[in-house]
Amino acid sequence: MNSQEVVVCVDIATSGIKVVVYDESARVVALCKESYGIRSPEPGFAEQNPDEIVGAFFASLKSAILSLPSGCRVAAISLGGVMHSILGLDGHDRPITPVMIWADTRSQSQAKSVKQHHGIDLYQTIGVPIHAMLPLTKIRWLKDTEPSVFRSVSRFVSIKEYLLWHMTGQFVVDVSTAAASGLFHLGRRSWSDESLAIAGITGDMLSAPTACTEALPLSHSAWCLFGSPGSLKEAVVVVGSTDGVLANLGSGAVEINQVGVTLGSSGAVRRMTNRMVLDDEGRTFCYPLDESNFVVGGATNTGGVVWDWMMEQFPPDESDPARLWEAIDEVPAGADGLLFIPYLAGERAPVWDDSAQGVLFGLTLGHRRPHIWRAAAESMAYSLVSIYRLLQGFGPMPSGVIATGGFFRQPIWTRLLSDALGVPVFVCEDEESSARGSFLLAKSALMKAPLRDVLKRYPAKLKEPVVPADGKAEVYDKHLARFARLYEAVQPLFREGVDERKR
Repeated sequence: MNSQEVVVCVDIATSGIKVVVYDESARVVALCKESYGIRSPEPGFAEQNPDEIVGAFFASLKSAILSLPSGCRVAAISLGGVMHSILGLDGHDRPITPVMIWADTRSQSQAKSVKQHHGIDLYQTIGVPIHAMLPLTKIRWLKDTEPSVFRSVSRFVSIKEYLLWHMTGQFVVDVSTAAASGLFHLGRRSWSDESLAIAGITGDMLSAPTACTEALPLSHSAWCLFGSPGSLKEAVVVVGSTDGVLANLGSGAVEINQVGVTLGSSGAVRRMTNRMVLDDEGRTFCYPLDESNFVVGGATNTGGVVWDWMMEQFPPDESDPARLWEAIDEVPAGADGLLFIPYLAGERAPVWDDSAQGVLFGLTLGHRRPHIWRAAAESMAYSLVSIYRLLQGFGPMPSGVIATGGFFRQPIWTRLLSDALGVPVFVCEDEESSARGSFLLAKSALMKAPLRDVLKRYPAKLKEPVVPADGKAEVYDKHLARFARLYEAVQPLFREGVDERKR
């Protein structure tokens, strides 16, 4: 009997590892998950234990591989992961720092200094807004505040690079992850001398940048860790890309007139271009996928994290999510004048304000909990619409957006966003869009075929579009303008609040 070829795709997320196995027809044949935690020992710190992540990584991979039907042959293991993480290793490649993840903002003062002294000129080189999320500023923080630990570091890697090393014995980094570090020169496709000087490191302390479709042999030690299964004997490890880039790829948001929108724990809006595209004010990112494709866009901290907080503080009387959204739908657009600024964890695009906080504005005796829920839902839409409008000028007018993420399981939310954007929303049928993007990269590597050819062979499946109601976009435009004016009015008070909490 002929063996069935499968591709194992690993999604390294903030809260855990998800392994999705696809067969030759892009059908899911196995799915396994392992979770891990986040520590916050001090305000602004967001850390993870690298050994815990490695354990979850191998446990989930092993479970997925052992669950495969007999006769399956793993052709490739393809990795995708979160951006902006950084980990310090000693001379024996052992961790001597925790993993500092994207949500870690301890390097705010370093980011402020870099922005003041280097600003838009550095952005034009690295293609990512200067912010405390960047490994660039986190490394500088380590040098400034823990010099003895900094001097002990021989190599800095992202968590994805660390897992790749465990799989292959090689330190390499895909160009998308490299670009998300703030240390990468987009034009030269190599480490930026200016960024290295700011961080206080040399290029040999970082991994070798490589193509997202680079295929490496699985090391013998990794094969033994899986129990030496025959199904892995000929497998290669595809370096892969970042979760955001892969989400656009996997959802099919790859044409110049398409925009991808993701809303899960946080949110993002992205579009693919065939050239580097940068914002004059440094508000958007530009990440390379391959030689002829870039993903440009912006990310927002607004999403499930804020929504969960809202549900804890203003819980519904019933546990039925459908009834909750029905109550939201009964409140008119604009929530009868109520506005919510959802920046509970600061904000990235488009304002890039670490000091930003939450504001509930316009409360009256006539407002009830559904008004507050509606205002929160609309605030998430306003954040996404603000980024979408930045991207409109980066190519032809979009014909619609392709949506992924848990929020788009809710039809009322999807309709609300379509109304606010003023364009149709096409929800991707495959909810594992990042994993599917990893599958497409792996097939490109295995077939030695251009990515565009692979996309034609494996087109994304989209649901029927949700079309905006007549006149609703104009209504939301007015409320979005109020939302922007409110933020501008209270923004000077945010920094005072931060300074007060520090005292």
